[in-house]
Amino acid sequence: RECALCKRVKNFIYRAMTSNKINSNLNWCDLLISSPLNKVSDRDRATLSDNDFMLRILSFNVLAECYINRRSHPNLPGEYAAVVFDKKKRKELLLKILKILTKTFDVLCLQELDLYEECTTALPDFDSCHSRVHPRADCCAIFWRKSHFELVESQIVKFDDLAEVIDEERGNSKDDDAESKTKQRTKRQTTAQHQHDKPTVAALSGMVQCFLRRNTASMAVLLHKKTNQKLALTSTHFYWNPGYEYVKLAQAKYLLDKLHLMAVKYSPPSTKITSYSTNRETESYFPNRIPVLVCGDLNATPG
Repeated sequence: RECALCKRVKNFIYRAMTSNKINSNLNWCDLLISSPLNKVSDRDRATLSDNDFMLRILSFNVLAECYINRRSHPNLPGEYAAVVFDKKKRKELLLKILKILTKTFDVLCLQELDLYEECTTALPDFDSCHSRVHPRADCCAIFWRKSHFELVESQIVKFDDLAEVIDEERGNSKDDDAESKTKQRTKRQTTAQHQHDKPTVAALSGMVQCFLRRNTASMAVLLHKKTNQKLALTSTHFYWNPGYEYVKLAQAKYLLDKLHLMAVKYSPPSTKITSYSTNRETESYFPNRIPVLVCGDLNATPG
């Protein structure tokens, strides 16, 4: 069964696509604000304990300016092209949309964001963290409502580090000599320092070079102020090319490993469980983990 929001969105999209021109009365942002997402039912409230809270989170790839040109978007209608290819108009519209979205959502996970400073200014009720690293202009970012959450810790995940990790593991399998491994690692570190901490193709070889894609992720642990409940989340962007599924798979594994370590760091101790059977007592431990959310543009299907 379709929910009421799905029906309204489908109807809105149908009307927008079948109209001959853009109708100013069709505002999808207003649709979001008046949607059931803004309303918590009495039944849902009844299921919440004192330690629970409702979280409304959005993942949104805003499309960085550097990826927009007439060659990549050749068939846009004139009304859209007039905005998309005008940096000033597009910036104003994007900031306006984000402001409207903050009326509905408590956490925004954004990808391909190249207007980070502008967003922090436009969203004064939100704090944030980002994954911007040189030389990439855009980043992944997490924005959260100040009145609801506070930051416990944030980290930047650089997926290019995968290339050095895989190259080192491959070298270890070929050569177990500790002195040789130390020399190889020192050589790579020295080369990276001279190249602004960026892994170089010259220092790597073979398929390992495929992992140098400049993709990043932003991770954070947030504390819900009212309930003191922590949660770990990430905003990520995996490599886009469908011919490199193994790169995206490695990026996903690398991210989940790091997110798991961050979640374990701030999780309470495991609960000891004692079970009894015939003439036997068995002890086991149930892991207590804080909630973990993965948001982003995974460049995968379905998705």
